[in-house]
Amino acid sequence: MLVFCKVPIVGAKAVILPENGFFCIFINGLEPLVLIEETRPEGQDAVTAYTPGRIEINGQAYTQAVVLAGRHIGSPAPTDPANLTAEDFFQTAEKCGGLPEVILVGTGGKQVFLHPKTATRLAAEGVGLECMPTASACRTLLILQSEGRKVWAWLWP
Repeated sequence: MLVFCKVPIVGAKAVILPENGFFCIFINGLEPLVLIEETRPEGQDAVTAYTPGRIEINGQAYTQAVVLAGRHIGSPAPTDPANLTAEDFFQTAEKCGGLPEVILVGTGGKQVFLHPKTATRLAAEGVGLECMPTASACRTLLILQSEGRKVWAWLWP
């Protein structure tokens, strides 16, 4: 039995197909239920692991807040996500050659919202701003990167 999305599926098998490396879930010999292909973001650093208090990027562990902006890894100036302003993002844009489509702010274990003026200023520049717990931000970052989107993450462990 395979547990998929916390729902037991009797008679299911999970296999990696040797010819292409795809991960598949089969039920009782029927066609694949789910076909998953791992994609790695090109030209961007990736979160490889996260546990509360520790973020791993490309195998390197960080225990303090970190900024992922394209190929730039740095530390945010504010020590608390609630203190981020639009100017913090614009300063990073100057270093990194422009703004992304989306900025994710991982606020640690609990969701913290930034001041509405920050989101308004970024929206005026065509940038989406999303605040969420860091675990969610890490997952969202990987999904957006796999879609080829230009995305930055400001992550507090």
